[in-house]
Amino acid sequence: SSTTGSINITEDKEKYFKRISALKLNNPLMIGFGINDSKTYATACKYASGGIIGSAYIKALSNVKDINKATNTFIKTIR
Repeated sequence: SSTTGSINITEDKEKYFKRISALKLNNPLMIGFGINDSKTYATACKYASGGIIGSAYIKALSNVKDINKATNTFIKTIR
């Protein structure tokens, strides 16, 4: 399941993430909404195997000449 929007973890979302986690699925559980910095990534990792970062990464690459350097810089801000 995927949702876009903010990382605000409501009680309902927390219950949902815990319920999905309890299923012990073969594939990792990933959260992909509002992940754009180390705080939001850490929050996603609290409830899942990781976070999916899309828009924030694309934004970090806009108007850069060295994509590898921009990618490494972006990753450092997330970790």
